[in-house]
Amino acid sequence: MNISPFKAIRAGKPFVKSFSASLYDNEAKENSLRLNRNNLHSFLRIINPQLFHENVLEPQDSFQLSIHKLEELLNEGILSEDQTPSFYIYQQQKNFDVYTGIIGLADLDAYIKGDIKKHELTRAEKEEKMVKFMGNVKVNGNPVLLTFKNVLGLDNFLRFKTEDEPEYNFIGEDGTWHQIWSIKDNKDIELIRSLFNKIDAYYIADGHHRFASANLLYPHIKQVMCCFISADQLNIHGFHRYLRDLNGLKSKDFLAELKKTFTVNHVEEGHPARVEGIIGLFLKDKWYELVVPEELKKNENPRYNLDVHILDQYIFKDILGIKDSRTSSCIKYMNGETDLKYLIEPIQKGNAKAAFVLKGVTIDEVMKVSDYNETMPPKSTWIEPKMRSGLLLNRF
Repeated sequence: MNISPFKAIRAGKPFVKSFSASLYDNEAKENSLRLNRNNLHSFLRIINPQLFHENVLEPQDSFQLSIHKLEELLNEGILSEDQTPSFYIYQQQKNFDVYTGIIGLADLDAYIKGDIKKHELTRAEKEEKMVKFMGNVKVNGNPVLLTFKNVLGLDNFLRFKTEDEPEYNFIGEDGTWHQIWSIKDNKDIELIRSLFNKIDAYYIADGHHRFASANLLYPHIKQVMCCFISADQLNIHGFHRYLRDLNGLKSKDFLAELKKTFTVNHVEEGHPARVEGIIGLFLKDKWYELVVPEELKKNENPRYNLDVHILDQYIFKDILGIKDSRTSSCIKYMNGETDLKYLIEPIQKGNAKAAFVLKGVTIDEVMKVSDYNETMPPKSTWIEPKMRSGLLLNRF
């Protein structure tokens, strides 16, 4: 697949932290809104002007405000467009994890041909909103996270280039450290292209809706801004789930139904083991381990062997009658990094009936599902790094 450098629109060094924003989870969104409420040059004012207006804006009025704010920040010198097409090395450090990748443009043709593979279903209403925004404002500040099996020479190149002083170097309000280097030299650009030409397939790690929306605007949009990070660098966390009700079943009856399919073990102390083949369950005031029988993990289709699919199919659908876990109001999800004491609070307070804990899937499992042209069950992956919005803008 051909990847291309581009002339990014970006904030000057004094403004990059206050212009960009963390938008990847509720806590980060709340922090960004709080910090940017009175910030006249926040990226949020471009991507969602409604946040700063009490009266409900008509879509076209909102788009005009976005366009006006972008032009205003360019005229004021808060933002500027690079003069030379560049690739950008992006490095993020969160806690003890360091992620390093390259930001550039991916061809939509590769997505259409299936060389860029997906593992999630997208929602039509979310696509529609993105299509309208991109079609009217004609700018994107949220790169899609694409991953791939690492190629020889890429790590050494990135390690060498990141020894130089970065152009951006700051810690966000969530404690994540961000650095960016621009790569303008023609020899470096050609080396990057030659390395990426060796890659057979790319996988969307985060940003399915952005790619799907851009595809709906093809051929007006022919390329999508992406951050390319090799699979061996990614971290994948699972999602916890809790249920508001048990479809009329009492706890003892629910356990009896579970025992028809799973081996159910009471956890005397601590929490359930987070390993493949065990589904953790908190019911009333006790933890249980549901051991998945081996015969449920011998399918040709790799999706069907995932613990998250087994939970979805054999518990949510077969026992509780939940036809679509993507849309069910009975199920609530929590990021897998969340401390389990917060997960079980709703059950302890009587606001929910049960909670489930799963080991996160591996990137190899994600790739196998994608290669099989399948999709993961809802909320199967919380993949890091989560990109900060507005670090680089691509105008089309």
